[in-house]
Amino acid sequence: MNKNILIFAIAFAGTLLLNSCGYQKINERGSNKYYIEKIIIKGEKKIGYLLKDDIALYSSEKSANKIRVTLDTSLDKTIKNKSISGKVSKYEIQLQVNLTIKNINSDRVLEKNFYRVSNFDVANNHSKTINNEKTAKKSLSSTIAGDIVNFMNVYYE
Repeated sequence: MNKNILIFAIAFAGTLLLNSCGYQKINERGSNKYYIEKIIIKGEKKIGYLLKDDIALYSSEKSANKIRVTLDTSLDKTIKNKSISGKVSKYEIQLQVNLTIKNINSDRVLEKNFYRVSNFDVANNHSKTINNEKTAKKSLSSTIAGDIVNFMNVYYE
């Protein structure tokens, strides 16, 4: 019985210490750091819309920082590996996003480039190869969207 009370007291004290340390999440939705008035997509439209959906989640209408975001995306697919017979066995996808942020209140412009690389295997079926490529593209766009959100949250902190 005393052992249970002691464990509970230690857990309770630990919780109090962690809650009062001032720790805050950087990527918290609805954090009122910025409001994205408009997102303009250039380049690869499909990837641009995936990025737009992920980035728009962190926008808050209550923020004083009103911004316009331009996403200029480019996607390159190259052969990574070939077999001895000359068949392609692996592709490499390179995704580059040029981010431009214009602050509407101050007309200040900020630019940043993001770049990621991923590989995917060629399967026996063409449809599986296409699915592997789609999965790689979604993964790249999700990773870059996270990078963009982190950058914007730190900048507007």
